[in-house]
Amino acid sequence: MGALVTWLLINSGNIWIFAALSLVDMTIMITASLIFQNLVSRITVEHRGKILGTGEFFTFLGSVIGPILGGIVWDFIGPKFPFVISIFVELSLIPLYLVVVYYLIPHLAETYSIENEKKSRRKINNT
Repeated sequence: MGALVTWLLINSGNIWIFAALSLVDMTIMITASLIFQNLVSRITVEHRGKILGTGEFFTFLGSVIGPILGGIVWDFIGPKFPFVISIFVELSLIPLYLVVVYYLIPHLAETYSIENEKKSRRKINNT
């Protein structure tokens, strides 16, 4: 969805549409990050800090390298190309996320199910 919204961003001609799509794009990005961080935070306590720290390291690394490379591409190729590169980066992250989820699920220390939620609500209501 983020790649589609980014493609709509670079093809929008109105500043208000661009602003609204940019807001939607940021919302999708933040939501995906929170969902992924929620999943990662459920692994065993022994490895939780290492995994979360590594994820934050790559997030901050991308926050530094992305604008620098985007500015270089903007200057030398054109103003649309940083967004095109962003589309390809977003699409290339999909298999990476799937692999990480595949390897993380067997090592989860905490799980979530509807039945556990109902039981904990009953305990709260009974007290």
